[in-house]
Amino acid sequence: CHGRLRRRPPAVRTRPRNPRAGAGPRPPHTAQSLNNLAINLYYQQEYAAALPLMERAVAIWMQKLGAQHPNTQQAVQSLAAMRRDAEGGG
Repeated sequence: CHGRLRRRPPAVRTRPRNPRAGAGPRPPHTAQSLNNLAINLYYQQEYAAALPLMERAVAIWMQKLGAQHPNTQQAVQSLAAMRRDAEGGG
């Protein structure tokens, strides 16, 4: 190469440009954020806003972690309480 730097082939760039791209569209930390926001809204008695967020968190955790995971189980219990309170049963 006589003092010149060789160019790297284009295949060297194998990492995704977006660092979160490898986690897929619904990573578990997204579920945690949805859960936190839903709980916050629940304590403010904003049940209509909290319910869909908690439903999404449960769906993500069910898919990614399974029904037996503690996060999933806690979210399912929270969702049940939110539904009960939204219907006036709490």
